[in-house]
Formats: sequence, C-alpha cells, structure tokens
Amino acid sequence: MHGEHTVVVHRPAEVVFDHIADGSRNSGWRPWVIEVGRSSGDGGEGSVWRQLVHGPAGKVAEADYVVTAWRRPEFYAYTVTAGPVRGTGEYTLAEAAPARTTVTLAVTLSPRGAMRLLTGFVLRQMVEELDSLERLCAVLAPPAEASR
Repeated sequence: MHGEHTVVVHRPAEVVFDHIADGSRNSGWRPWVIEVGRSSGDGGEGSVWRQLVHGPAGKVAEADYVVTAWRRPEFYAYTVTAGPVRGTGEYTLAEAAPARTTVTLAVTLSPRGAMRLLTGFVLRQMVEELDSLERLCAVLAPPAEASR
C-alpha cells in the first residue's frame, strides 16, 4: 500500500525538519505512538529508534525504525524494521517562503504474516500516518495561530 499527503506548515524548514527527525517527539503529533527512544546513532542517517505503538485489538506492538536518509532541512526517510506492519516513510520539505514550509509525506506499508489479512487495519494505519501531518501543523503552529 502506498499513499502521499502534502501540507503547508507555517514555520521555517529547519524547525519542521528538526521536529520530524526527533523521534522522541513522535507521541506529540502521532497519537498511536506510546513510547520512543533512540537505541543507536546520533539521530541522523543510520540511527535506530525503538518505538512502541497501539496495535490491533488494543495490543502494544513494536514499530522500531532506522533512519535511511537525513538531509537537513529538505529530506528525511525511515524504514520500519520491527512489528507486524513494515514499511517506509519519506518526508520532503521545501521552504516556499520565509517561515512557510511545504511538507510531503510518502508512505509505503507492507503487512507481514496474519496482518496481510487485516487490510482494514493496515489501511487505517496508512490514513493515520498521512493525517499525522495535519497534527504536525497544529503542534508547530506559531503561538498567534495556535490560540485562534
């Protein structure tokens, strides 16, 4: 399964990139994430993040990932290496104007084992992942916009 979504975040590209690349912030804008901690690396390319997420039937699932590309501030990519649904994500950022960044997320999910039979769950997970960009916009909204 593959999907893409694009949003405009009213912040500089460096700020948006740093927020996306810092896995310890994932639970703030990706609500299915329970816990994240870096298990190796400095956060850049090759770093491994240990991640626990809400899985099917309310169970906790591993969703560890490795950073496959880290080109600040324009491109960040990862591959999920643990859990029932593996996949990749690629964030492409472009600062269209000062403090105005276009972010495109492309996600490809590959369910494993019995998860291949739970197409609805995998599809919902894809939609949630893509919709997380809308939550990112809200989290990073400048203070004047956040209070409206």
